[in-house]
Amino acid sequence: MTGQSADSHSGNQQPGNQGESIIWSIVGTLLAGPALYGLIGYGVDRLLDTAAGLPIGIVVGFVLSFYIIYKRFGQD
Repeated sequence: MTGQSADSHSGNQQPGNQGESIIWSIVGTLLAGPALYGLIGYGVDRLLDTAAGLPIGIVVGFVLSFYIIYKRFGQD
């Protein structure tokens, strides 16, 4: 692969794509938090034969996701 710079394969973002990268990071965090904690809550429900773990896990996941986003992107 001659003729291409090393930066083109190192994963460096172009300056114009930085905002898009931040948005996808936020979306990923908002999806991953409730999914992870919802899964943990589902496991607690199965283990303890209850019905409250999944909804509590999803809510806790959203709250922690918003907190992580605030700490990462909301402060200057």
